[in-house]
Amino acid sequence: APPPVCTWTEELHMSEYVEGDAVEFQVLRQDKELMLHEIGVASVQHTAIQDACGFAGKLHAEEEERRAREEKAREAERQRREREELERRRAQEEADEQARKEAERRAAEKAARRAQALACEVVIPVLLWPGDEVIAQISILGGATVLELARRAARSAKLPLCPRMRVGGRLPSEAELLWDVGACDSASRVFAEVCPTILTVQPTSPQKCGTRKEGVSHDGAVNSACATPDLKWIATASDDCTAKVWVVDGVMRVVSVAWTLVG
Repeated sequence: APPPVCTWTEELHMSEYVEGDAVEFQVLRQDKELMLHEIGVASVQHTAIQDACGFAGKLHAEEEERRAREEKAREAERQRREREELERRRAQEEADEQARKEAERRAAEKAARRAQALACEVVIPVLLWPGDEVIAQISILGGATVLELARRAARSAKLPLCPRMRVGGRLPSEAELLWDVGACDSASRVFAEVCPTILTVQPTSPQKCGTRKEGVSHDGAVNSACATPDLKWIATASDDCTAKVWVVDGVMRVVSVAWTLVG
């Protein structure tokens, strides 16, 4: 860019000036709002004073150099920030990659432990719900289902029906695996719940409850029935004005009368 034109508005007389001495000038710049801004201080010799346009060109070159230095500093700062951002992103990507690998390692270890546990045989104490009475000690694989445990518990405890299994306070589905529901944990309490509501009968039922032996079954329709929680004892009442107490043999799958009440 061409140097600005310098216009001298007044003449300066220096009585003590000696040719060859250096003279310092305070250079100001006037903006559009007529405000003055100091550009700097220039030192010139006698020969430079004679050439006003050269003096102005020197000031313009110094201003351009200052601006160039500032622009270079801004560019260096921008590059520094870009490098820092790049390093931060690279460090974050490395951390994410390490976290992903750690998660995969833990998942693989968990899968290996689960596979090993499913193939191992455990002994599960089964308690009668509700209460703390142990009715069976079942040796079973961790990969067996809840239904398989219920069937083995029914056979071991000689229950006439397959009970519902509870793990703690939860009722898992029959298809779930014992390891997944926590039944293999030594701290877990596994219960067998026998629901007696299946013995409810209608008063108009024409069927008779009892064995085929003559004199054992009811002569009239059975209008009510109830059982103990383990379904080993059943009480029935009939329209023939009798009540009977039955003993259930879960192994032989037979029912026999223990007592008959008439009245």
